[in-house]
Amino acid sequence: MQDKVTWRLVIEPNDPLGTMGRKVLFWALAIVSVGIGLAFYLSGAWPVIGFMGLELLVLWLAFRTMSHRQRHLEILELQGNQLLITK
Repeated sequence: MQDKVTWRLVIEPNDPLGTMGRKVLFWALAIVSVGIGLAFYLSGAWPVIGFMGLELLVLWLAFRTMSHRQRHLEILELQGNQLLITK
């Protein structure tokens, strides 16, 4: 016979930006980065364009990783004298 759950706690990561916030921030930074990269390109420093693309790729990967980690959660349940941890 299983004991009734007397205590339950769901632990999940904080998501201060949210999905829409991440998209808005990424595109705002991308527009600024492209503007700066274009200014350098037009002044003759064309290698800056490659680094600009690399910077945007790293930013996209960081936001993607953060988005995937939002799905992780842990559940702590106290049933009688047992503590169950579910990931």
